[in-house]
Amino acid sequence: YSAFDVPFELTVIPEAVRRHFEVVYYHFKQTNSRQRKVSRLLFEIRQSRDGAPIEVVVAGIGEINLSRIFQRGSNRHRFTVVQSEKGEKILDRFLGNRWVMTIRGNSCQILDPDRSAAYAESIVFHTVLSQVSDHYLLHAGAVSKNHRAVILCGNANSGKTTLTLGLVRAGFKFLTDEVALIDHDSSMVLPFPRALGIRKKTAEMFPEMERRVFGHPTQALSGDEKLLIDAEQMYPGCLGDACMPSMLLFLEGFASRTQLESLPKSEAVLKCLSFAHTAEGDVFKSMMTTSGIIERLRCYHLTLGPVDEVVQILSDTMEE
Repeated sequence: YSAFDVPFELTVIPEAVRRHFEVVYYHFKQTNSRQRKVSRLLFEIRQSRDGAPIEVVVAGIGEINLSRIFQRGSNRHRFTVVQSEKGEKILDRFLGNRWVMTIRGNSCQILDPDRSAAYAESIVFHTVLSQVSDHYLLHAGAVSKNHRAVILCGNANSGKTTLTLGLVRAGFKFLTDEVALIDHDSSMVLPFPRALGIRKKTAEMFPEMERRVFGHPTQALSGDEKLLIDAEQMYPGCLGDACMPSMLLFLEGFASRTQLESLPKSEAVLKCLSFAHTAEGDVFKSMMTTSGIIERLRCYHLTLGPVDEVVQILSDTMEE
């Protein structure tokens, strides 16, 4: 596989976890040798016996500080790392500070059987992210129209995936639902077409999903049952290419009518910090990078009304 131009290999023993990764990273299987000149990351996801905890072992590029990946980006708002005699405990604040993982060296044991696939994917994903230094990363969705990207920043349950699908159904190109990857040199938003996690309520809003999509059921880190679907399978030809960003949206919740309000660029820079995949000590660097990017964008608060109404307003705004 290769993501963010970082090559990695996956050896997955548990069948359910293997299927999860095959669906999620379908579009990241290597088809050529055009890669960053670094050693290949190696991930082994194993289980000693049925019912035993899943273990993720990372190797291939020297010493990996696994605990650090839980202190970067959106992870730092969710996880707490606690030193103990048995290793470093990872506590999940979203689950009442439950002890969910234990790190020992380059190995992470997952203690929550229901979320094993989701936690394993998070470890792989954020370890790969830790190798990326020449891109700016936002926890955000992104779509494009006429080779101009719209970046959608939103927390969990903010409607980001629903809006992304609505825009793609209306003819926008799909770039990402998870991480907006912006190249430092070109300032272009690069595609990251990982499978989307769709809740049942969201699926009901898109009847075409039943006709075209054969998804993989999974339990997300939130505990919600979701269906992993490939956007290209749902809307053939929808995958977009790298393009320049033109609009930055911050999703602010739901209402009976859509509200799109201009946002000062200085405020947008500060808001972006909470969505950036950086460590706490990198805030100043992140702010400087963000300022240069946002200076060229139109920035808005967006309160979501009916999906079709939101899509029409954004389509019209893109044409202005």
